[in-house]
Formats: sequence, C-alpha cells, structure tokens
Amino acid sequence: MSMEYQERYIRKVATILTSKTKHTTGCLIEGEGAVCLKFQIELINALQDNHRLVYHLDFNDYTSETDCLAVLKKARKQLSSNKQDGKTLFLSLASFERVEKKTMDAVKILIGSRSLGINLIVSANKRFVHLVGLTEYLVTMNKSDVVFSELYRYSTQKILASLKNEDVSWGEANES
Repeated sequence: MSMEYQERYIRKVATILTSKTKHTTGCLIEGEGAVCLKFQIELINALQDNHRLVYHLDFNDYTSETDCLAVLKKARKQLSSNKQDGKTLFLSLASFERVEKKTMDAVKILIGSRSLGINLIVSANKRFVHLVGLTEYLVTMNKSDVVFSELYRYSTQKILASLKNEDVSWGEANES
C-alpha cells in the first residue's frame, strides 16, 4: 500500500510541475541527500515521456566545484539545443550544496537556463535563498515524525500535497 501512496504523491508533484506551460517553473527539494536523490529519480521517471526531456546531474559525481559548473553549462547547452523539438525541458540537479563556494556562479547559470525555457528541479540539504527565488515550489523531505514530505507553493503559501511517514517505503532514511 505504501508504494501506491508514494507513486500517487510523485505523480501529483509531476502533474503540478508540468501543468503550467506559460512560463518556466522550478522545484527545490530539501532534505537528506540519499532520500532526496531517490525522490528526484522517481520524479524524473514520472516526468519523462514523449513531450518532456529531463537532463539529470548529480554534483556528487564530480570532484571540484569547477567541474560541477562546467557540466552544468554543458547540460544547459544540450537541453537548449533540443528546444526546437517542442518538448518541455527540465534540468534536474542533485546535491546543489556541493557548489557552496561558487553558489552565485551556479545560480547565474540556472538563471540563464530559466531564460532559455528550461524548468528546474534542484535538490539540496538546505534552502539556498537564491534557489528559493528561482523556484516556485518547495518539496521538503523528512519534515517531521508524522509528515515525510510536503509540496509547498511559495506564491500562495499553501501546502499542495503531503506524504505521511506511514505511507513511505523510502523510510530506511528515517531510521538511520
């Protein structure tokens, strides 16, 4: 039963992220790295179809902040080259906190990505104020003993969806 609730929650997040076609949107996923990455991968799988293209980067796969920025620029370029196909474009970044010393450089690249029509899905272990400004939604992971995750929209200051701990099988992260 718990997988059913998780899948429903992920589909709801994916639907909300794709329902706004007028302008680009973004989602910040905040929480412990491994849990965020699992959620992010499942969200990517829910988003990817014939009408959407998702490019995923995990900054933990790179040794330096400079490497992270270089691969981020490359991803933006590759995604923007697919713009003519008419697909909705998503850039998914895991472990944004890895570019802590070069946060502003990374944010500039993300601003450029949004101006090219690329939607953002960024995970980090804390809320970066610059990412809050670039994203319209916040997904919190491991929020409390009762609620495992919530989807929050900044502009309306409302929780749009939530997932209770009892409905989660990613729960290994709660016990560690």
